[in-house]
Amino acid sequence: MPERWLSLNETARLAGLPEFTARRYANLFDDYLPSQIFGRQKKYLPEAVQILTRIESLYQEGFDTGEICDALSREIYLGIITQDGKLLSTSEAIAVMGKVIAEHSRVLQKLAAIMEKMAGAIHEIAANQEAIMERDKQKAEKNSPGRLASLLKKIIKKQ
Repeated sequence: MPERWLSLNETARLAGLPEFTARRYANLFDDYLPSQIFGRQKKYLPEAVQILTRIESLYQEGFDTGEICDALSREIYLGIITQDGKLLSTSEAIAVMGKVIAEHSRVLQKLAAIMEKMAGAIHEIAANQEAIMERDKQKAEKNSPGRLASLLKKIIKKQ
C-alpha cells in the first residue's frame, strides 16, 4: 500500500481546485481516478492530482464530459493499482500482463512435458503389471494342487 492516500479535499487543494469541483470531477470521472475505500471514506493516490488538473484543463479548452472521457482513455489515465499500491497505466498493466501470460505459457509447456512423461511412465507401469500378473498366473498354474498331484502320479507310475 502506498505511504500516503489523500482525501478528496487534499487532492482538490493540491490540484488547485475548489472542493465542490473536485467532487464533481470525482463523480464524473471515477474510473480514471486511482482510489480505494477505507472504512467509509474514499482516498486517492497522489497521481489523482495530475488527473484532476488534466480534467480541469480539458474543460477550460472547451471539451465536454464525453470528449474528456475519450481524451483520458487515449492518454491512458485508466489505471490499475497493484497489490503493493503502485499505480500502473493501462499500457503498463498490459505489458505486465503480457509478461505474466508469457511466463504462464512457459510453465504450461513444462507442465505438459511433465504430464507426457508421466503418461508414458503410467503406460509402462501398466504393461509391467500385466507381465507380472501373467508370470504369477503361470507360476500358480505350475504349483497348483491339481498340477502337483498329476506330477506325483507320473513319478509313481514310472517307478
